[in-house]
Order: sequence, then structure tokens, then C-alpha cells
Amino acid sequence: MNTHRKAFPFPFLVQTAQMNTLARALMILTAALIGFSPLSAPAVEVDLTRHLAQLQRTSGQPDSYTESFFGVEGEATLTVISGDQSDPHTRARCAFVYLNGELILAPSDFNQQITQIEVPTYLLADNSISVEIRGKPGSQLSVRVNQRQDVNLNIVSRIHFQVNASSFDVSKAFYSNLGFWSWIPFPPTNTLEVAQAVGVDHPYQIRVEVGLMVPSPDGGLFGFPAIDLIQWFDPWRPDPPYGELNHLGMARVALRTTDLDGDMEYLQLMGVNFLTQPAADGTRFAIFTDPDGVYYELVEAAGPPPAVPNATSISGVAHVNVNVSDFGRSREFYRMLGMTGSLGPAYIDTPEVAALLGGSEPLSIQGELIQLPADGSVVELVQWLNPHDPEPAYAPPINHLGIDRMAYYTLDLAGDVERLKAQGVEFLSEIAPCCSGPESTSGIVAFSDPDGTFIELLGEIAPSEQ
Repeated sequence: MNTHRKAFPFPFLVQTAQMNTLARALMILTAALIGFSPLSAPAVEVDLTRHLAQLQRTSGQPDSYTESFFGVEGEATLTVISGDQSDPHTRARCAFVYLNGELILAPSDFNQQITQIEVPTYLLADNSISVEIRGKPGSQLSVRVNQRQDVNLNIVSRIHFQVNASSFDVSKAFYSNLGFWSWIPFPPTNTLEVAQAVGVDHPYQIRVEVGLMVPSPDGGLFGFPAIDLIQWFDPWRPDPPYGELNHLGMARVALRTTDLDGDMEYLQLMGVNFLTQPAADGTRFAIFTDPDGVYYELVEAAGPPPAVPNATSISGVAHVNVNVSDFGRSREFYRMLGMTGSLGPAYIDTPEVAALLGGSEPLSIQGELIQLPADGSVVELVQWLNPHDPEPAYAPPINHLGIDRMAYYTLDLAGDVERLKAQGVEFLSEIAPCCSGPESTSGIVAFSDPDGTFIELLGEIAPSEQ
């Protein structure tokens, strides 16, 4: 078992902890990141899903839908998958697909043997698709429109993951036990523009501090993995955090340790509630909850112990989990953000996790650990095929109890916002000067991924942008 050792901050962090504005903190961060890359980052080719829908034949009149969707004027591909691949009886035999008023697929294009059809097509900025399915009840169609694009963003580091808590003092003590041992306080309120950046329509009242972990090659504020811990007073939102590991959105965060058994023993003495035990073979991890029931994971990985003596061997943020409804669509979206590295498949599908989700059947997932090469930070994308939970991620504002946001630093905030808007990404607000009012030299802005998971961009702003 680990014995408790008093943590001591680096002199740098003693000075940092005295800062009370994000602007001062970002001055140091900018200096640290200035050598990362030029503002003209190499473009990444991504195959973005512009439209995705599932249609099932019922009975009576033909089943149909019509939807509008965003596009960039140019070539695209329409893909129709007929039926459930495991059940040939669900294949559609009679359907119509129209794109921008033009008939793309007719009943003659479908039969019992055809499972997938790909059609080159052309998109406009504003598009409309109509699908009608006839024939045998139970038949199904999946319709997807993809478009290849070159996108060159300048995101270079994950700053923090953000957690909303019901009791700041209780949660701060809990996260300090996990190794977030140096805390930076921030103002309890701010301008209307900053409030709008997180979806609030009036100046908020909160208690907030950013907790830093030991130096790690996992991204974070100044290279220190960080948690942005907030208790909201106005507006207060009492809804509980996600109740299941497979809920769409950021359902958990994994922390890396070099001594899983010892850390579990110590944290259990501190009152931490572990829901699973590590397996004897394969990837060793254990799932636990914070005081509000938010899911976390300790995953064992080889490496040096923490650089700062502490009560545990937790040495960084292994990854932030993001549950998605369509893995292919989300994988390309996060590649657009610069997460082009792959660390292999996700590993959450174990019997213990299946039991935690209330089922005895084997879990079925599609997932991958993806990395932002610039700083080494990792996101775990997981599509839960079985059990599947279609309930959407937290809606705005970004004040729901639980893990509600990831923040990333970009070397070109205004430029990256325009590049994302050009790909149809919608933002909660315009760039908000943060966090010293009109004198701010940094800004924040938030958007969501295809399933509504919130992502924030931080960066410098020029006086003309204020």
C-alpha cells in the first residue's frame, strides 16, 4: 500500500496559484506553446458526415421523412445501407431517395441481395433530403451523406476537463486525493459575454478553481493535467450526472497509475467507492465515482512514478471518454480537431462493466483511443452497440452536474472559429474576451460535437476582436 507523503508544489506553481485571472494564466501558457507550430497548420483530410438517418418500415402508408442539412458546395457521396447486416429479412426492397429535389435512388435500385449502395452526388450550402420506404414492415434503411474536406486547425493542447459539483469543498478534497494538488482560483462572476459563452443568458455566480496534477505528457494547463472544478449558484441545475457508463457524452475520465492495487487500497481508505475490480489479465482498470456519482477510472500503465511525491501513484490523465452515437461520424469530426493519432481500440467491454450496466450479455462496442499529437492528450471514443442508450448528451447551458466540457488551446482562435463555421459547426456564442472584461487578451468560445458534447476553445485575441 502507498504511504501518505506530503505533496509540495514546484516554485512555479506557488506563483501560478496566486493568479486570479485566466488572462494571466494564458500568458504563461502561450509562451510555453509558442514553439509548437506555425499558425498555418498542415491540413487534415477528413470525410465528414453531413447527414445521417435511420428509417424503419412500419405498416400502412409508406414511411418517409424530409430533412435539411448543411454542406459545402462540391462533390459528396450518398451511402444507403439496406437492413440489419445480421438479418437479411430486414433488407428494404422498395424505397425512394431524393436529394435537393432530384431522384437519386428508385425501387429498381433495391432488391433482397443488395445491402449497400454508394452514389456520387453534389452538395450545396443548404441541402434537402427526402426518403420514402415501402414494402414489408420491419425493413430498414440507413442513409448517410459524406463529404471530404481539407481542414487546417491550430489546436495544440487540451487545457482541462471541466466538472460541475454540488459541493465545491467536498469535491475539491476528493480530487486533491486523486492528485490534483495545486489549485488556481478564478473570479466568481464575469461579464455577460463570458456567461453567454457557456450558454447562460445573464452574469453567473459560481465558485471555481482549476486543479493541476504533476507534469505529464498528457496536455493540460502549462503541461499539467488539469480539472476545472465549478459549483454553480446562479443558475443552479439540480439534475444528477449521467447514471450509466454508456450515456452519450463525456461519461468518465480515466486517470493513469503505476500502482493500481496500492492506489485502490489508499483511496478506499479515503472513502472512495469502487464499482469494479481490476481483471487479472489484459488492461487493468477499475471504475469508481466521485461524491456526486460521476464515473472515473484508474488504469494501470507502465511508466515513472509521479514527479512530485504524493499519496498515490496517479501520474496523469490517461484519457477523457466521449460516448458517441455513430463512431465513424465522430472519428472524422475529432480528426478535424487534430486528433489524428491512434492508440488502438477502446477496452471498456469487460464482464464486470457488463454487470455494472445491469446485463449479463457480452457488451458490444466500437471504439478507439485517439490522440492529439501536439501534446499527447487522448480522447476515448466509444459507440455502445449493446447496450445502447439513445438519450442525448447534456443540453446547454454548460452547468450540468458531471463532466460537462473539455477545453483546448489554439494558436489561432479567431481563424479556427471561422474554419469550423465553414464546416457547419455551430457555436454557443461569439468569442468572449476572458476573463478581465474589455482588457482581456484571451478569449473563449464553445461548440459541440455531433452528439452535443461540449468543447471549448481558448486562445489569444487581438484588440480588434474585443
